[in-house]
Amino acid sequence: MSIDRELSEGFNSPIYSIVSNDEFLLNDTARLIKKSVLQDEFNFEDYDLSFSDNKISINGLMESLNMIPFMSGRKVVFIRHSENFTKKELEALNKYFSNPSPFSLLVLFFKVSDLRKNLPLANQNIKTLVVSLSGREFVKWIDNRTRQLGYKLTKNAIDYLINVTGTDVGIINAELQKFNALNKQSLDIADISSIIYSGADYGAFELIDKIKQGDLKKSIQLLQRLDKEIETYQLLGALCWDLVVKQEKIMDIKYIKDALKILHEADMLSKKSALCVMETTIVRLVENFKRIQRNNN
Repeated sequence: MSIDRELSEGFNSPIYSIVSNDEFLLNDTARLIKKSVLQDEFNFEDYDLSFSDNKISINGLMESLNMIPFMSGRKVVFIRHSENFTKKELEALNKYFSNPSPFSLLVLFFKVSDLRKNLPLANQNIKTLVVSLSGREFVKWIDNRTRQLGYKLTKNAIDYLINVTGTDVGIINAELQKFNALNKQSLDIADISSIIYSGADYGAFELIDKIKQGDLKKSIQLLQRLDKEIETYQLLGALCWDLVVKQEKIMDIKYIKDALKILHEADMLSKKSALCVMETTIVRLVENFKRIQRNNN
């Protein structure tokens, strides 16, 4: 079910369950819903169950939802981190779920670790929206966000941004807001590379240089220094970018393909919190380069 479609239709169902594995996306969705449907701040309540001491009186909540809203518009109630509701509290809320007020909009935000598992709520009166970004959706989100901020990133710049910073939406959004200071309507790689994780980009280039020299010892030493300055996903992204864009014309294409495969496998392992991922990766990259050199001689 599409968030955009619901926004255009005014979120006209009485209850929504918004599910995501990303905190930023949940908060951004809340912002969009509030902007779209709320007519009067007097009719807005915002609860956050992030902490165990943030308790809600279920009876009080249902009374509030069933009250006719002040002045005009619907009463809008947000409950963030609804995953922290107890089973008993959700059972008590079932009474309202079965007979919701037509004068209120209740939005329950759930942060879950795995979107593939069963969704938190199942009720015919609850519309569930899963908010996630991947592939083209992620690129589209970046493009839309930059337009909201008043500028445009080229496709190459978007690819560079994702490769270097990763796919954390909050981090990406912070970088996009930084680009505003450039005061340009269209931005390319040359415009943003100097202000976005330049340490990762330079470190990757330096590391590739050591790998190309076949110097495993210096490569590992450099990695140990970079490991204190740069997150693993940032370094992997920068390494990929340097290999594809900066090295393509001066390095064996077979080496680049094999190296990208090694980096992809490292990315998968790092997401599983495997140990010594980068150290093993550097060893494999050095061995791969030496093998290509031997084959070419």
